[in-house]
Amino acid sequence: MRISKTRFITVIAAILIVIAGVAAYSYYQYLNSFYTVTVNNIRETTLSLYKDTLVTLSSSEDVETQRQEIKRFSEKKTEYTLQNGTYCIETIDQDYALTQTCFEVKDEDTSITINPSFSKLYLKNMLTSQLESQLNAIISEKYAPIIDGYVLKTGELLGEGDWYGATLTTIIPPRDRGDVYRVLLHNESGVWNIVAYPQLYLNKYDYPDVPQSVLQATNELVGSY
Repeated sequence: MRISKTRFITVIAAILIVIAGVAAYSYYQYLNSFYTVTVNNIRETTLSLYKDTLVTLSSSEDVETQRQEIKRFSEKKTEYTLQNGTYCIETIDQDYALTQTCFEVKDEDTSITINPSFSKLYLKNMLTSQLESQLNAIISEKYAPIIDGYVLKTGELLGEGDWYGATLTTIIPPRDRGDVYRVLLHNESGVWNIVAYPQLYLNKYDYPDVPQSVLQATNELVGSY
């Protein structure tokens, strides 16, 4: 049975229309899989926006994760158009603690806020010898009646550099270990004051206004042995 030329053209045209429709729909879906991600970079530090992808190794059936950096930026507020998927933002400035914030783009716009804490190296550099002497003098003068029975070990600046944690270790015979007491100072309007008297452990119930990260870091300070 022979198909007429007109009918043949009609069939081909119909097939092309279907193919074009499928392609158009696929392209429409592709375009609609992108959404706006707003990144609020509070400290204006350098950040890396990336996506991890699983890649099959050619020599085996094993897979490995490869990082694909999308953008490196330091602006306070930026907007990106990203396709549905999981992404991460990482701090890469040595003045700030290495932090990784992952988020998912899924059928809607989203907003991410990045506010890393200062790195230990940055805080260490903030603790000048002059400031160190000042802070230790505050502790020694406050506990002058008993300070000779303890070893005051220089501590660390914490938080935004406005907290200072140090330890007082009980002086006992060398073969034993003395109790380690933690003391915490806070800088308010340029004035340093003791806010937590020497204790073995500082908890959030006694000091609800002190950031949990500061309490934890103070509790982790090692005494003098």
